[in-house]
Amino acid sequence: MSHPDPAPQVSAEVVDHITERLVAIWRDLTKVPDIDADTDLFDIGATSLTAVRIRSRVRAELGKEIELVDLLEHPTPRELAAVVATAEIWHGQTWQQLDWSSD
Repeated sequence: MSHPDPAPQVSAEVVDHITERLVAIWRDLTKVPDIDADTDLFDIGATSLTAVRIRSRVRAELGKEIELVDLLEHPTPRELAAVVATAEIWHGQTWQQLDWSSD
């Protein structure tokens, strides 16, 4: 009988780095400056559109694929960081690869 692979182990340093990046993303998108690692997304008035924007930024800036339900189930940067750390790699364009020029 085949058993699924256990969840990959991720160092605390990696999770801390992702947490810091998520805090910065949330501050930028919500315009709430006093967000910290334990701020609940929905306690600061975030909407479903905010969640979609966060998912897009996680894809573009961190190169990871998360689902919207992940934000609902893990509504703080600290909780979500553990999910992002072990998430699948997103195969779309990263933030740096996007073409921001207007033709």
